Amino acid sequence: MYLKTRNVAIMAVAWLALSVPGYAQVQKPGDPATGCLDNQELADGQFDGTYMLYAEDNPIDGTINIRERPTTNSDIVHAAQSRNPITVSEQVFQEDGYCWLRANVTILISENPVQLGVVSGWVRGDLIALAWD
Repeated sequence: MYLKTRNVAIMAVAWLALSVPGYAQVQKPGDPATGCLDNQELADGQFDGTYMLYAEDNPIDGTINIRERPTTNSDIVHAAQSRNPITVSEQVFQEDGYCWLRANVTILISENPVQLGVVSGWVRGDLIALAWD
């Protein structure tokens, strides 16, 4: 229970901090071309909100599809806003030439009072950035 509460608290702070424009400098982790993380990056991002979703073409208002399986042919489980914090638990390299990351995405459920939730699914690795620099 403690770990779950701790993770929710960390993700709440991360979500609020990342909602401030210009907060995080955009830096792609791992291999920017494929989105693959090295083993240390993957281990570092599992619990601490190291990463955020990042839509390069529209970093403020863009959305990124979170999918049921690691392929663009899979159903979309959620369209998350760019700059949402995520945690990453695993990655797989697919035939499309990208690493897909299994991610938990923090989402805003309500603003008053602030309530956050988590959506789980797969996101292409090139659509994330480092949140803490």
